[in-house]
Amino acid sequence: MERIASLRSENSAKKLDAMLVSKLENVRYLTGFAGSTGYLVVDSKKTTIFVDFRYVEQVKKETKNVEIVRTGRSQIADVCEFIKKNKYKKIGFEADSFSVSRLAAFEGALPKIVKMTATSGAVEQIRMVKSKGEIKLIQKAVDLADVTFYEMVSNAKENFIGKSESEVAAKLEYYMKVGGAQCPSFESIVAFDKNSAFPHYKPVPEVIVRAKDKKAGSGSFLKLDFGAKLNGYCSDMTRTIFVGKPSQKHLDIYKIVLEAQLTAIAKARPGMTGMEIDALARNVIAKHGYGDYFGHGLGHGVGLEIHEAPTVSSEGRIVVRENMVFTIEPGIYLPGFGGVRIEDMVVMGKNGCKIMTRSPKEVIII
Repeated sequence: MERIASLRSENSAKKLDAMLVSKLENVRYLTGFAGSTGYLVVDSKKTTIFVDFRYVEQVKKETKNVEIVRTGRSQIADVCEFIKKNKYKKIGFEADSFSVSRLAAFEGALPKIVKMTATSGAVEQIRMVKSKGEIKLIQKAVDLADVTFYEMVSNAKENFIGKSESEVAAKLEYYMKVGGAQCPSFESIVAFDKNSAFPHYKPVPEVIVRAKDKKAGSGSFLKLDFGAKLNGYCSDMTRTIFVGKPSQKHLDIYKIVLEAQLTAIAKARPGMTGMEIDALARNVIAKHGYGDYFGHGLGHGVGLEIHEAPTVSSEGRIVVRENMVFTIEPGIYLPGFGGVRIEDMVVMGKNGCKIMTRSPKEVIII
């Protein structure tokens, strides 16, 4: 497999005898195995997966050209026996997802001649550029989120009005699960009125979505940030809609955020860094005087994980290349008033971004 070959090249460059892969998303990426526990060891010639009784048949079904070791009561002990048997001297491990106690258990079970070597991002670097097959799978997860948004707003009064933030979140996740999602990509954000000023917010049952009154200017923001996990791949989108008749300030904030988002999507190009793409949207918001109220990055990679490389922010030094998938999600958050975020997923093409999210972004008032 090309993915395994790429990891072997990384091993060779780092002079590793083998790489111990423990992060389950990376195990899945390299082999296809989608179970909830297991280890993978990749050396210069063979790929070996370690699973207990529960997953042996699943590995046989989901993988090819992988040697299977059925583990006993201690997977760590069995992996260490394999390392000793193969006389590896230098083993890479994924430091970003490897606990101190797990490292101590491995080192305690291995002879001192074996060196456990911390590595960072070896598989994640390979995962950044998506294959055509991955992009199709991600698009299906995005499509499911789009369908969910359509279902919610097409019957908006029943799905939103008089419901708590928690109920709205549950309804979002219901539509995604009915549509085939394994689960939400993350805990859905439903933030009403002043709560929308919190960039990340947990919906609560005490807050009820309803118009304050019927007069113009009394409306509120309702921010919906959600995504579906389908076939192992994630989606992520945000739409901010209005409950009641918005004030001019509400509409102005919304238009600024939309301008920032559309500008970044239109001007982003392969070869730019995440930092440069972030600046495209940030400059628009700053131009309108709200620079201090956009405090998070413009976006992040999405794939097997909801947050992965590349980072599209003021700290994003990775050069964005063709077939990288990421979000573009500027926002303005005004404490005590409310906040707007508009988020699409995009895939970088040869000449610019292709928008994967199809949900409308015009003003929606319920």
